[in-house]
Amino acid sequence: MNIKKYIDFILDLLTIEDDIEIKYDRDVKIAKFVVYDDNKPCILLNDIMLTNEIEVRYAVTHELRHYYQWLVVYNEEYYDLENKSTRSIWKDNFKHYVPYKKSVKYTHQPLEVDAVCFTQLIMMTLYNIIMDDFKKNDLTFKDRLYNLSLDFTKEEIIEVMKFHGIKKYSY
Repeated sequence: MNIKKYIDFILDLLTIEDDIEIKYDRDVKIAKFVVYDDNKPCILLNDIMLTNEIEVRYAVTHELRHYYQWLVVYNEEYYDLENKSTRSIWKDNFKHYVPYKKSVKYTHQPLEVDAVCFTQLIMMTLYNIIMDDFKKNDLTFKDRLYNLSLDFTKEEIIEVMKFHGIKKYSY
């Protein structure tokens, strides 16, 4: 799998012109979005834990959505991609982020709900599957997924996929 081509597809879909560094770090559980002291964003991937294409694409999509969120909050060039209220909510969540735990406090953070729902939208389009961490019976997740599906239509996602040579699969 060409991870760079997939990253370019997601960045294009999110209208992000800035590139992001990908590093491999086996101390990371699966994947993690980080910003270094020099304000340089990076995605860390554990290449041992990511054993199949769906897992890799899921992790990369989720972390690239966090990159998008960070840009919208901290980079003036991207402010207009989201409304002021969303930027304010995300900024507050970045300041008071609850680290990974299988708990409601973690999973229902605005940044996580958005990243999970965006990733689910892509996974439904690519693979026609519902991922385990998508809370399909939770109204918070349903509402966010619905709103994202208005911003990123299936037709648009497929068009950008084709442009980048990403194939649609069904399992």
